[in-house]
Amino acid sequence: MQPNNLSTPPEKPQQPEPTTPPTPVNQSADSSPNQFFGSQPQQPAGTPTLPMDTVQPPRRKKRWLWVLVIVAAVLLLLGGGSAAAYFYWYQNPQKVLGDALVNALTAQTISTTGEIKVENDDYTVEMTLSARTASDARSTLAVDADITLPDAAEPVNVKGEGIFSETGDLYFKLDNVRAAVTQLAGTAEAGALEAYEPVIEIIEGQWIKVGASDLSETNEEYAVAQKCIADVMQTLQDDRSFRQTVVDELSNLYGEHPFITVEEQLSARDINGVGSLGYAVKGDAENYKAFVEKVDDTTIVKKLVECDDSINIAELSGDMGMVDEIEETDARAEIWVSRFGHELTEIAAVTNDDEDKVSIRLNPLFNQSPAIEIPQDTMTFEEVIAAVQQAFIEQLEAASAQ
Repeated sequence: MQPNNLSTPPEKPQQPEPTTPPTPVNQSADSSPNQFFGSQPQQPAGTPTLPMDTVQPPRRKKRWLWVLVIVAAVLLLLGGGSAAAYFYWYQNPQKVLGDALVNALTAQTISTTGEIKVENDDYTVEMTLSARTASDARSTLAVDADITLPDAAEPVNVKGEGIFSETGDLYFKLDNVRAAVTQLAGTAEAGALEAYEPVIEIIEGQWIKVGASDLSETNEEYAVAQKCIADVMQTLQDDRSFRQTVVDELSNLYGEHPFITVEEQLSARDINGVGSLGYAVKGDAENYKAFVEKVDDTTIVKKLVECDDSINIAELSGDMGMVDEIEETDARAEIWVSRFGHELTEIAAVTNDDEDKVSIRLNPLFNQSPAIEIPQDTMTFEEVIAAVQQAFIEQLEAASAQ
């Protein structure tokens, strides 16, 4: 094939061979099955040089393809690096624990199950519990406890449940009362169970209501304060702007004073089907003290103080001796948090001092609890007292008539 010379046309162009017709200018590159993609059509020897404006720059498409491949590779590498950096930051232990704390404080509903065991020289108490809180400020607590006393042949089982309503009313009931009293009365003198029978008959499995109005007779501001607090908590769930402000303030405050210190990162495991990251932790007394001193200045606590001016987190923490407890305790605590979402999945702790050994395991579940129903078939506390008094009177009258 003759090379193309775009600057000087040949003086004596050769005529094409009669048996070989010239290739049409507009023939596509894929006309020949043996022709590679992007190559120029073969020209017979002696074909006149094509005009400049009909010649396509060779391999330009391939060059652009290579540029796109390089750009894509760079973006992929940068994206992968950014994802790795984001993942490292997202799963940083202090961020995980901080997120878990804020998520717990601002959750719409929390459902918790767990076990608590207390042992000392005088008794052993093993409890299973179930608790729930809802966005409408309702909460429940159900306890199933086995109490082992030194002189008891077997553990005494006590069951109870309580519900606190958004209006400040308290509902509670006791189950298995007769069996528990029977066990305790086993070593007492004959007829002891009969003495308690009127009370048992009334309270066994019966929901008892202690209304906010009943409580407000002792503290007139109580019912009003409880209703106000319920309204604040409802606003926390309904008002996105207010909720975001609360989340940001608590997150930033914990970031400044992280009072949970990670001593060891534990192997990840599934808890109730949720992949969880585990940490062995201890409290940091100084950071905890700083946190509770400043938390009173956050928007959410200021709103609660408007409802009840006796609310003071720092003062309450001081009265409970929390700082001293953190400094002196040798408790080992483990916290487990969901890998994605950063919600608490388990809290476990064991303390062992001179008097008591206490072990705790709690498994919270967030924003999935069913609604808490307020009991309808109830007796007021006054009705219970009156019924018990009447039962005792009838019992005494029956005994004196014999």
